[in-house]
Amino acid sequence: MSKLLKQKTKSMVEIPFTTISSITFGSEQSYIVTNKGNKTVSKCVGCKNHKCCMFEEDELKLDQFGIPVDIRTNVCPTDAISINKDGSISIDNYKCIECGLCLLRCPLGAIHFKNRSVMVEVYETIVDNPSKVDELKKDQMMKNILSVQKSGNVLIANKDLVDHFYDKFSRLPSQYQIADILVRNLFVQLGCSYGIRRRGDVINRIDGILFKNGQIVLNEVELSEDVLESPRAVLDDIAIYKYKFAKSNNKLSGLITLAQLPNSRAEMWRVVDDIKKILNIDIDVVTIGTLLLLVWNGINLKECREPFFNNKTKNRNIPMLYKVDTSFLDIGYLSILETKK
Repeated sequence: MSKLLKQKTKSMVEIPFTTISSITFGSEQSYIVTNKGNKTVSKCVGCKNHKCCMFEEDELKLDQFGIPVDIRTNVCPTDAISINKDGSISIDNYKCIECGLCLLRCPLGAIHFKNRSVMVEVYETIVDNPSKVDELKKDQMMKNILSVQKSGNVLIANKDLVDHFYDKFSRLPSQYQIADILVRNLFVQLGCSYGIRRRGDVINRIDGILFKNGQIVLNEVELSEDVLESPRAVLDDIAIYKYKFAKSNNKLSGLITLAQLPNSRAEMWRVVDDIKKILNIDIDVVTIGTLLLLVWNGINLKECREPFFNNKTKNRNIPMLYKVDTSFLDIGYLSILETKK
């Protein structure tokens, strides 16, 4: 009888997450404070919608593009994150490329980097695991978590983070397949409307479509050294879009997203300039590293009227527009923010 009573008492343990007063994010650990002043480490509570794993439909805005787009909602471009039976999440660090998207989207800061790995703080027992509360309590818990005061940062951009990402990304066996969805997810996290073509679609060759300040921007994602083909591919994308999908008079422009910028004397830059002079079509150039720096610093471009990108060799000007510190990256470093020469 005493054993049965003990089990019943344990099942009725009060979950503190329904009474949070504040959350403090940290790069190594995050903390919550309850209304009673108790402080505890943030841990995975098995969110109902799992923001760390999935974008919501209103973030992807799938009905806006006018062309068939990929409907995958996964946040992790390499599928390194998975949902356990109890609602908590696990991360496969072999697959993880340290883009940081799951860290930034966790409403509690329960995910963080540690020793070149992504760690998830989880509950050790079922009794004190908020993922075990009923659905009504879980809804109340999540509303509370999303509405309370938050401070601090779960991720601080630095040279090591950039190094780790580029090292892991460059060694991906399926780098080219992953790049399109990585770029989409970075733009979505920045508050942009961005879609990519469906997997296996050989008719529509447009890598990505972005809405920017009333314009439609067609994006070509290129990771190979043969970047000269990129501006020509953008012109092909514009021709295809106008012929097959254009339903408005929105101005069309182009974008090339690269892992790294080519040499300043590369032919690509001259071709981009010639396209502007002769056809009056703007083609901007941005690196994945530049997008990462904006995402890591919590920049939201949704309402911004400033130019997003720069069609010359200086990507460093882009984060500077949004007061993002890039001083930890030397001039020409990995050709992310400017060319080496």
